[in-house]
Amino acid sequence: MTWTRTARQEFDLDPAEIWAVVGDPRRLPDWQPGWAEVELDGPVEVGTTGRLVPSGAVRSRLHRLAAGPIRIVELESGRRLSFEQPQPGGRWRFSFTVEPTPEPGTRPTPELTTQPSPELVEGRCLLTQQISYEGIVPGANGTVIGDELADFAVRCARLRELTGQSPAAGGLRVVIPGGTGLLGRHLAGDLVSRGHQVVVLTRTVRDDLPFVQRTWDGRTVGPWADGLFDEPDVTAVVNLAGASVGARPTRRRIAEFTASRVDSTRTMLDAATQALGPDRRLAAWVQASTTAIWGDAGERHCTESTPLPYGAEALPQMTGVASAWESAFTDPPAAHHHVLRTSLVLARDAELVERLSTFARVGLGGPMGNGRQWVSWIGLADWLAIVRACLGLEPEITIPDGVVVAASPEPVRNDEMMRLIRSEWRRPPAPPTFRPMAQVGGWVMGTDPALGLTGRHATSRVLAETGHVFAQPDLAGTLHDLWS
Repeated sequence: MTWTRTARQEFDLDPAEIWAVVGDPRRLPDWQPGWAEVELDGPVEVGTTGRLVPSGAVRSRLHRLAAGPIRIVELESGRRLSFEQPQPGGRWRFSFTVEPTPEPGTRPTPELTTQPSPELVEGRCLLTQQISYEGIVPGANGTVIGDELADFAVRCARLRELTGQSPAAGGLRVVIPGGTGLLGRHLAGDLVSRGHQVVVLTRTVRDDLPFVQRTWDGRTVGPWADGLFDEPDVTAVVNLAGASVGARPTRRRIAEFTASRVDSTRTMLDAATQALGPDRRLAAWVQASTTAIWGDAGERHCTESTPLPYGAEALPQMTGVASAWESAFTDPPAAHHHVLRTSLVLARDAELVERLSTFARVGLGGPMGNGRQWVSWIGLADWLAIVRACLGLEPEITIPDGVVVAASPEPVRNDEMMRLIRSEWRRPPAPPTFRPMAQVGGWVMGTDPALGLTGRHATSRVLAETGHVFAQPDLAGTLHDLWS
């Protein structure tokens, strides 16, 4: 059996600058925190052996007892490096590939046997890291080693710093309130890897993140704002701040969900307005929102112009929270501004994705309720590309100001989503989780069962009209990318 995981990140540097770090396995611990030490018994060449020691006392001790020496098995200088390590019942293979980035629209298409070489973007490159296991127990080993690709964009931001290169001339300075959350970490890592500066606003500084972090309370303008908007023409805001809505929707918690979003939005607007005055504007402002603003939309097909629901359809933990969130975003002092209504983001390290895969693997991957509710979703790579386009960093796409729906053009029914997840894990059909069971399960797990029992068919007319091309348009392919 074979288990494989792949991650990619684009950089604003020449391949040689990234290869200078990636091409030496001994530097792996410098940008991959899961590894404590890599030693080689000779030069970096095919056949050289050595040892790889993971971080963590228990993990390191077990690894030393069970794992054999690593061995470099592939080396194409300046482009590709692979090494293997035997384990009980199988072996791991770690591969790194660095190559120039092709121009948009010139990437090779796999169905053609002969095709012209793509035009390459000067001064940009793509890093691909692949981890695979071949043996008799890929699942158990993969659960441990697979974490080495979590937060890959953050690791790549650390990698770019190791090259010693300064941020790109003409790059943006992007302020990200809520930047320590899942989407914030990926966005910050992606932007830093591409040569931009990032400032994360957070209530608690995280030492494991290689970004400039400033503490704030999300309610008051304070020292965190000092000098933040001194260069407005090259400064942007992506406001992702807000408490997680996964908890049970009691009145008190709904009030907390709302306040965390409304207060942080108003505070950011106040800080920027005070610093800029009446005549200056930031380059761009992306304000987070959610497609859950349409509540349980049934068979209605929602786009940017679809009216918000009212009455029983306007669930307070969805429409109530999101509509107040968007209403707080008034008169943004920015040359361009967008309200990004994001659907379910499929990322390898997303809590909901991990939970759904766990359910499927243990035989509980049946549909929620009757399974007919729509699920709108988006792959992480596409979400990042849309945010970059809103910031003006995707030259081939110009998105008009206003509401933008961040969702794949192909929503699916809940039962279809669960079928595809089971298929990826090679699991047979599973019984549905009926509404009473989901409600009891939500109470036990401290989550909101409405997150799985309700749905909406949300797509973007705005993105279609701009010509945006989704890298991950279909759910089957996106799930395969996550778990293969």
